[in-house]
Amino acid sequence: MTTVRNAMDYGELKKRVIEIRELLKKADATLVPGEGLERALAEAEAVADGIKSVRQGTEQSYIDTARAITSIWSFSETLRPCVAYGLDLDEHLRTVTTGSLDYGSPRQSGTNHIFKDFELELLIAARCLSGGLDVSLNPIKNDPSGDLFVETLRVEVKHPDSVKQLESLLRKFNTALYKDGMYGVIAVGLEDIFQVNPTEVFATDADWKSWFDSQAQEVEGYGAIFMRMAARMTRIIATVQTWTVWYQAAGEISLYRQGNATLLNDRTGVPPQNYKDAARVAAIFNPQYQRWTDIKFKMPGAISNKQREILRSALREQAYQIYDDEGCRHGHALRHWLQAKDDLGVPKDFII
Repeated sequence: MTTVRNAMDYGELKKRVIEIRELLKKADATLVPGEGLERALAEAEAVADGIKSVRQGTEQSYIDTARAITSIWSFSETLRPCVAYGLDLDEHLRTVTTGSLDYGSPRQSGTNHIFKDFELELLIAARCLSGGLDVSLNPIKNDPSGDLFVETLRVEVKHPDSVKQLESLLRKFNTALYKDGMYGVIAVGLEDIFQVNPTEVFATDADWKSWFDSQAQEVEGYGAIFMRMAARMTRIIATVQTWTVWYQAAGEISLYRQGNATLLNDRTGVPPQNYKDAARVAAIFNPQYQRWTDIKFKMPGAISNKQREILRSALREQAYQIYDDEGCRHGHALRHWLQAKDDLGVPKDFII
């Protein structure tokens, strides 16, 4: 996926600010004071007009301002193809006016990540449109059967905070697809689950890459678990995983986006056109996408302490949910734990 640099043409930045404001006005969307998009547009406009310097103040001030203008630049990159292809964005634009733009930070009490949810949805739509696929937005708000219609498929786009939340979203989407007699693709942004968010500007590019590689190992290691959860959902025939990461090194801040995809090619009874369309979606996010039959028997020999902590927490929550669903009857803790492992796609003999 692309990288957006903050060493940008400020005249072009101002143009993008104006474009976004005009789209918001057309949609009758009201910016909410203090929310992410309102603050980022104000920062970007002040920098573009020369009222504010990106590099003034403390390092944290520099990080905040550079992230704000980069977010606006990136958001414009997402919106432009959607507008060019004639998507009706009004409902989405009325929604993205709240929520944090702080990628890699799970929501805190009193905050939400609505902007990140809907921005990711539009990003997936924009990439599919640019890849030559037919795309429309689901006009039914909060429809569990998918946010996007892409060729013959439904595509559900989510930006979860936790493994447990992701497992619940997978089940809900699969159930809705089965009810409607459809097949679909699940696309998820993973950076908030793993809190992939650098807190400093690294001295060198090599320092950032070292940090990034350690984060990538966490996310990729989790991929084996995520794929096992998805593989249990018979109506989901492909997955797309994205993560959005701040590049902060050598005095530069930019937004780096990476994607991967897997075709769940072991399903029976799936119409050939559905699989063909799923493969086209997967190839947009990774031309060398994985096929489930090539990786299904692979499981990492070891997991990091962070992955272990995430999985333990998710398993405890799932085991308790099973216990609660069965009327809080005691004496079945081992069965509940093993069932939780099965529900989350963790092999029973895999030590957590």
